[in-house]
Amino acid sequence: MDTALPTVIGLIGIIRSPNVGYILNPDVQGQGYATEALKAFLYKYWDYAATSDHCTNQDHLSADIDANNLASRKVLEKCGFAFWELRRHDFYSPMLGWTDTEEWRLQRSGR
Repeated sequence: MDTALPTVIGLIGIIRSPNVGYILNPDVQGQGYATEALKAFLYKYWDYAATSDHCTNQDHLSADIDANNLASRKVLEKCGFAFWELRRHDFYSPMLGWTDTEEWRLQRSGR
């Protein structure tokens, strides 16, 4: 009998509507899990939005990423998101100081 516990490799979900976010364990980054998870999430989310009173007027989802995070940019592009805007010195990190944020959007009809 295998007694190993399942391992959580990441999280995905709505941070605050309409913002979607995801994070992966560094040990599994670069293996396509974020793209696979986001595609599956989007498919289910738009189905839910079509029937939910909370989301019927929502026309897009957005994702905010560090402007230097090329891997996350590729994930968003593969999932149909398009660059929306760059916000300079938008986020302060105690370790990195002020960083720029890119906002990416996916229109509801874009799945």
